[in-house]
Amino acid sequence: MLDRIDWQQNFQVREQNGINNAYATIIRNQRYIVYDNSFLEKLDSYAGTKWASISVLAHEMGHIVGLDDDSS
Repeated sequence: MLDRIDWQQNFQVREQNGINNAYATIIRNQRYIVYDNSFLEKLDSYAGTKWASISVLAHEMGHIVGLDDDSS
């Protein structure tokens, strides 16, 4: 996704099993998107398309932009 919009990545993506969710956060001044792969796979299966999980991750990327806006 980042290549398509020419966005400089300023965050890390980490998998965390068992959280049944995805979220954006800051830990020790580092931005993260944390996700549960099983959750995203179930979401895709329910929706019948991989666009479901892509949309969730894009939504979390939007939070990262919001986190940037809050830092000014």
